[in-house]
Amino acid sequence: MSEPIYKVGDKVKVVKYGSLFYCPNISPYNEIKFPIYEKDDKTIVYDKANYLVSKEGIVIKVQVTQDRPAYGLHLDNGDNYWFDEEQLTANSN
Repeated sequence: MSEPIYKVGDKVKVVKYGSLFYCPNISPYNEIKFPIYEKDDKTIVYDKANYLVSKEGIVIKVQVTQDRPAYGLHLDNGDNYWFDEEQLTANSN
């Protein structure tokens, strides 16, 4: 089992993406107005919550599902969201 690297109470920062949305690279999906995170001939990956990148927060819940840790965060904007480890970095502030 993968051990979570963050614990409840840790300060973290969102550094990668907010919430990804995978679509086939065909019309009408290739006309969606979210920022593009990745794109190839077959797939477009949109980030429908890129405004969360650079937000800081406190870990309020840790959950491991299918050997992958996930973190419930209370962000500095006052909202709560779930993130994977790859989206976060420790915040020393």
